[in-house]
Amino acid sequence: MTSSAARKTAQMALRHTKSGIAYEVQTHEKAPFKETVLAVFIHGNGLCRAVYRQMIHNIGALNKDRRIYTISVDIAGHGDSSQELWTKRTKVSEFAVDIENCVDDFLQSQNDKVDRVVLVGHSIGAAMGMFAQRNRKLFHSAFLLEPMLYHAFEGHPEHLIQATMRRKSRWMDKETAFKQIRSRGMFSVWEEQCVRDYIEVGTRPADDGQGVSLSCSPACEAAVFRMDISEVYPHLPTLGFQKVMVVAGADSEHLPPDYTTGIAKNFVPEGDSLIVEKAMHIPMCEKPGLMAEHFLKFLDNHPKSKL
Repeated sequence: MTSSAARKTAQMALRHTKSGIAYEVQTHEKAPFKETVLAVFIHGNGLCRAVYRQMIHNIGALNKDRRIYTISVDIAGHGDSSQELWTKRTKVSEFAVDIENCVDDFLQSQNDKVDRVVLVGHSIGAAMGMFAQRNRKLFHSAFLLEPMLYHAFEGHPEHLIQATMRRKSRWMDKETAFKQIRSRGMFSVWEEQCVRDYIEVGTRPADDGQGVSLSCSPACEAAVFRMDISEVYPHLPTLGFQKVMVVAGADSEHLPPDYTTGIAKNFVPEGDSLIVEKAMHIPMCEKPGLMAEHFLKFLDNHPKSKL
């Protein structure tokens, strides 16, 4: 072990499971370590692993006394994961198996003992993590950002599907994509570097060789939105999380703030909630530094209930 003041600079490494799921690994450590944590980051539909980069960067910068491994997963059909694999996925629970495989793949490559594995899931990515927890009890605790549970709404999110199919999905190059989306919709409230990170991984060379297109095709995004995730909700109290924090944006149209506390209490009686003022549906891109601070507080078992 290095000196008490030593901090290891994080290096990103991209890995793939045998089935073609991509995940990005970083190590953040400040010695002496009081524990080793593996944090598993799962993005929402239509996004990619890179939307967590700035939050993870801030976790590394603020970490004081842990070794923290982070793996951020590209779910099937997104980012650098297999573009064909999503066509073989008809249920959210099948995406959950991909997440389990990423965790297994990483742990098998490590010699270090991991004290606890923590789920960090956003939107439908949070639901995928819940299915993985139902299958395997992989996670000690869960830090959930705007978890999407459709039972709170009437029917499937058809408005999201229609918007997805209308959305522009290709550009001349990545810089053009950045300039065109930077001031639009949800991206207008993201930190600039978060948008650039998303463009870096969330677009790829178009199949016809002309320009770039979204890594997650509109057809893939729409198919995921159509999947039923309500079946996991009755299992929340039995998922076995030791601790849960549910985070919601005060200005979000997806998760009513007054619904957030109820979700948290359905996991465990001690489940806590955090309402982030002046935030919408993707707080890790809108306020990555703040989310990093609260994640580390969550690890310390001292989350706040209101900003």
